[in-house]
Amino acid sequence: MLLGQEAVLELLCCPVSGVSLEPLDTNVLVAYSTDGTHEYDVVDSYPVLIRFENSILDKSDIQRLS
Repeated sequence: MLLGQEAVLELLCCPVSGVSLEPLDTNVLVAYSTDGTHEYDVVDSYPVLIRFENSILDKSDIQRLS
């Protein structure tokens, strides 16, 4: 059985802090934790849980996929 988008969102957590992600708008998920706020893009309904400042990927690489 496939899960709906809302059910999947409930299972996701921030890879940095481990706290739950909340939709800020349709294109951004956010995690509010004691070590700060972490934001993640949503591209074509897929959350991109990459911290670009610590990655070999560039944010523009992901945005081109949409």
